[in-house]
Amino acid sequence: MRFSLILLSLFLIVSCSQYEEGIVSMDALEQSGKKHLYNGKPYTGVSISKDSEGWVYIRNFKDGFLHGTGINMRDGFLSHSMTLINNERNGMSISFGRDGNVQSKSNHLNDLPHGIHESFYPDTGNLRSRSYRHEANFDGLYQSFKQNGELDSSTCYKNGVKVQLADCQK
Repeated sequence: MRFSLILLSLFLIVSCSQYEEGIVSMDALEQSGKKHLYNGKPYTGVSISKDSEGWVYIRNFKDGFLHGTGINMRDGFLSHSMTLINNERNGMSISFGRDGNVQSKSNHLNDLPHGIHESFYPDTGNLRSRSYRHEANFDGLYQSFKQNGELDSSTCYKNGVKVQLADCQK
């Protein structure tokens, strides 16, 4: 099962990319400023690396920059998927539990939490919390939920500062 998940992940990354240079080890890339080079040229393709703790990192590059889907895996299980543009998280990031259930979903802009963030109970998959961020600051309604899905609490934030709940309804 784990091996097939790895193969499926690799297949999806490579088949969905328009890159022609193939797959290289992250160790084969040199970094020059923010650009990643392969044989002295900005790299376009896919890299795979594995650390001493068993984490596998799969990254797409375009013109020397991290660009596209990034995947983190451990022991054959998908742990994290993210959208990268110009070396930064931009778009949806999703974290997974070992059982494959989604643990959290968050949006990023220029590598900062921006937009909706949701976390889920690992055993049921029910929504645990939902919040909104603007450039990493809480901004808007923050809600937490009980395991049965019932609303537990609501808090309102404006630019990272807690305000009256009624201010979120304006």
